[in-house]
Order: sequence, then C-alpha cells, then structure tokens
Amino acid sequence: MRARSIVGGVASLFVLVSALAHGAGGWPVQRAALAEAGADAELIRAMAAGWLFGSAAMAVFGILGLRAAWVTWRGKAESPWPMRILGGGYALFGIATIIAQRGNWFFLVFVVPGLAMAASAASGSASDG
Repeated sequence: MRARSIVGGVASLFVLVSALAHGAGGWPVQRAALAEAGADAELIRAMAAGWLFGSAAMAVFGILGLRAAWVTWRGKAESPWPMRILGGGYALFGIATIIAQRGNWFFLVFVVPGLAMAASAASGSASDG
C-alpha cells in the first residue's frame, strides 16, 4: 500500500507542478505567438480562458491525487475510483493527443502520470467494485 501511495503521490505532484508551468510559463508564450500571428484580441482572450481553465483543472487533479495518496499512505480505506477515473482520463487525453498530433511524443507528459495515478489505485477493496 505504501508503494502505491508513493507512485500516486509522485505522479500527482508532477501534475500539480505541470499545472503551474502550464499556466505561468506556457500561456505567456502562447499569447505572444498568437499576437505575433495577428490574432484578434477577442480570440486571444477566449484562448486564455480555455488555456488557464486547463491549468486550473490540472492543479485540481494534482491536489485530489495528493489527497488520495496521503489518505492511502496513512493506511485508511480510500475508494480507488476517483484516481482510476482521473488517471485514466489524463492518460487517454495524452494518447488521443499523440494520435491527433501524428506522433507528437511530448504528450507523454499526460500519459505517464495518468497511468501512474490510475495504477496507484489499481487494487481497491471488494466493496469498491
């Protein structure tokens, strides 16, 4: 159980740190690229809303994952379903994006932590199933 907590905690911390990098580091670069390409100010504002929502969602996913890892670390019963759903969705997003981008392996940054988060919850109790 401790090993699963560590895997889930490390993956969740990675997601949380990625959220910060995505919002604070990624958006300014994207905004500048859009402005340089001559994008309309309304489009840039709309893109900002979506981009920063993604950053916020990533942060929430990381926080929820850290909470689940902490509870499991302390030896308390925790339903595996939130981490399975969260990690599975994160991994599937990465896989779909790799396919859509025709092999852009950068998106493994979603696949690897997603699979780790899901795997950290792989063996829940019989009452969870």
